[in-house]
Amino acid sequence: MPFMNKNTEFFTNEKPDVVLSDLIAFFKTKGFKFNVANEKYKIKVNQILDEEHELEFCIRILKAEKERLCIEFCRTAGDQL
Repeated sequence: MPFMNKNTEFFTNEKPDVVLSDLIAFFKTKGFKFNVANEKYKIKVNQILDEEHELEFCIRILKAEKERLCIEFCRTAGDQL
C-alpha cells in the first residue's frame, strides 16, 4: 500500500451528470478556463493564480461501486503547494 496517493479523491452517491454540471457551474462562476471531454466524465481545468503562477488539473468522475462514484482530482501542471 502506498504511503500517499498522487491524487485527491472523494466518494459520493450523486448521479454523474449532477456532479459534472455542478463542477461546470462552479468553474464558470470562478472564471476558470476548462474543457469537458466528449463522451467522458472528465474536465481539464486551468486556474491562473497570479501573473507568475498557473495551475492545471484534471477531474475524473469514475464508477466505484454499484451506486457510488469516485471524484478524482489530479494536478497535471503547476506548483504543488
